[in-house]
Amino acid sequence: MKCVLIVLLISRIASSLFAADTIYIDPGFSGTDANGSLERPFKSWNDVHWGKGVVYLQKKGTLALTEPLEIDQPGVSAGSYGTGKMPRIMLANPNRKALLKITAADVSITGLDLSGKPSLACIFVNGDGVNNIHIENCKINGGFNGIRRSEERRVGKECRSR
Repeated sequence: MKCVLIVLLISRIASSLFAADTIYIDPGFSGTDANGSLERPFKSWNDVHWGKGVVYLQKKGTLALTEPLEIDQPGVSAGSYGTGKMPRIMLANPNRKALLKITAADVSITGLDLSGKPSLACIFVNGDGVNNIHIENCKINGGFNGIRRSEERRVGKECRSR
């Protein structure tokens, strides 16, 4: 019996270590004690703390007004959940440098309507070793540049958008 319990405990610890965390954002959430879970999602992107390998999902059909965001952890994915229109993330205060600054490698952004107007860029990719950035099926609005990256010598060559 002890062996079975030990195996179950080790299995549970291992699965929690290797499972990707998912954080939910729903600007329309009216409950209290938001913790980023599906049942109690964060109300704003400004409430999240970026974590290595974490998936961040905004509820479809919602608009999130936010201060500029900086993804500074590798392996981050951002997208949407639920049904309805593509969720929109928009700068709350105009004339900022960018809505979204990416300073880490292996970042994926899918299925979001991003609005950085007016700003220098909607998405700004910057930093040593920042590569493997994938932006797919997104609407990019506003900003003098939709996607801007720093000098070639400082940013990796794998920055793709579709």
